[in-house]
Amino acid sequence: HCGIATVHFDESTKIVALRVTDLKSKSLVIDQECYESFAFDRLSPFFSAFEADDGIVGLCFAEDFDMQGFTKMLLSCCSIAKSMSAPSKNN
Repeated sequence: HCGIATVHFDESTKIVALRVTDLKSKSLVIDQECYESFAFDRLSPFFSAFEADDGIVGLCFAEDFDMQGFTKMLLSCCSIAKSMSAPSKNN
């Protein structure tokens, strides 16, 4: 597939999802929740992979800076969601 990868963060449910929309069919081809031990592995300057519900998914980016920005956003959202889910130390 040739598509657009996006990061979705739902503050109400504290769920982060990685989604890929196919440009040709305009359909959602990947909708992966970023679970607690989710790992987004950089395998080369332009290629990353992660374990999805149905197997391993690889994403190839056009430019290194595209992957850097996407990875930064994804990991930042996962970190925020994790901190929002953590029990308060004041309780």
